[in-house]
Amino acid sequence: EASEKSIKNLSSTMTSLLKADQGLIVFAARWRKPDEERAFFETMEKSGFEFVLVKDYLSQQSSIAISEDEKNEEAVIEIFENDLSWKEFGLESSEKSKKYFSEMKVNVAGTMIPLGEIQENDIEEMDEDDFDTYEMRYIQMYVGYKAQ
Repeated sequence: EASEKSIKNLSSTMTSLLKADQGLIVFAARWRKPDEERAFFETMEKSGFEFVLVKDYLSQQSSIAISEDEKNEEAVIEIFENDLSWKEFGLESSEKSKKYFSEMKVNVAGTMIPLGEIQENDIEEMDEDDFDTYEMRYIQMYVGYKAQ
């Protein structure tokens, strides 16, 4: 568990490494304890950073286009599969998050189970490909930058 002090130190380091507030941070998050991990983003936001999903950032950049081949790449599709912001991912009060965790299903020994209902013993029963699929459902990629 990251302390507020360590998050502030990380924020300070990131700020010092960005060239004149023009740099970008590319950040992959594997959500395990969303309520605790959200503290990182909240602290970074207080320090003037904004984090958005990579796909949202790319769609805002008119000079950067994702080719049809890239859209069809399995890894891109897997990582970009959900539209939950860091403020929503795993948040019990978010209808969008509830929908994601109830409708997104993974294979457990031949049975499709909603992501939000997966238990530890279900994970143990997954084959390697199904486990990888399960893990990908908890990974998001963000672009962070100093808000203007």
